[in-house]
Amino acid sequence: MDDEEWLNYRRKMNKLLLKGDLTWIEDCCQASNDLFLDRIAKTSGQQFIDLERTLYKWSIDTVLSVLMGADSYRSNHRNIECLAQKLADDVKKVFETTCKLQLISATIAAKYNIPRWRKFEETVTDALSTANQTLDMIDKYVGKHEGLLAKMRAEAIEEDIIRTIVVDLMLGAGDTTSNTMIWALYLLGRDNQVQESVRSDLSASMLRYTIKETLRLYPAAPFLTRILPETIEVGGYQIPKHTLIVMSIYTSGRNERFYENAQKFLPARWCREYSSAIPIPKNASLPFGIGARSCVGRKIAEAQLQGALGKILKEYKVQLLDNNEVEDVLEMITKPERSVRLAFIRI
Repeated sequence: MDDEEWLNYRRKMNKLLLKGDLTWIEDCCQASNDLFLDRIAKTSGQQFIDLERTLYKWSIDTVLSVLMGADSYRSNHRNIECLAQKLADDVKKVFETTCKLQLISATIAAKYNIPRWRKFEETVTDALSTANQTLDMIDKYVGKHEGLLAKMRAEAIEEDIIRTIVVDLMLGAGDTTSNTMIWALYLLGRDNQVQESVRSDLSASMLRYTIKETLRLYPAAPFLTRILPETIEVGGYQIPKHTLIVMSIYTSGRNERFYENAQKFLPARWCREYSSAIPIPKNASLPFGIGARSCVGRKIAEAQLQGALGKILKEYKVQLLDNNEVEDVLEMITKPERSVRLAFIRI
């Protein structure tokens, strides 16, 4: 979909996912978060094995819960467990194979059918097939008035468009929220003082600040790209229309001009009462983008991340098992250079 067709359906999705009473989204996220906490409880006090894979699955579970509705998901999640895990694994493989094509022209890679391209095609084909199978499966359990699928049909969105949008949601959710949660746990585990401060005030505001601060330091999408619709002037330079603009969200979020102690993890900096010599500019950190093409799943991601983090900190201390600093790698997303080793210690 492009241009006017895209904008038409985007407005309909905005109405469903970004506007009005969205408590139903919070309910759906709570349903998937409960399953995630069950998994944590089984490994309490020990190193959490396969953290990344578990969080990919958690992200997919959340999307499925939102699509089905909280009650339908709770009643039927066991029936879709195997497909959900396969979809999570497939989405992870798509991300990994896509990253290997970052520095190669897609046109050339396809023309010469290089091994990386063949692997990419294979993983994308598998992921699309699994996503469509998953949609067919969950559709059996969707109620008439519950969940995003029902709401999309109530908006009279055509079935083929629903399938396109839903599959896109499934494939786009896995790596973003999972890596953001890894970074949040890493930052809290690295600074016990901040962790205790957040735990002492598990309000919606403090949880929101914690995720916001995590995304300032480690934005899921480190770069924003736009094609200029008209000529503009930036910093004294004329940039002609139709130029591709790349903005580093990662760099602006760590700029000392905008943030005092920019390299430090300080969730409290977002409180109104926080005293800073530097007023924070409104758009210095844009982890969900801005404008018509901002992240349509923002409210889902925020409810999912804040809800899960609140449950974790209420019941567990996050303990890093490796004191060496974990560097970040800027690929399609901001991800850790290596696995983050941690344990959840019951309080």
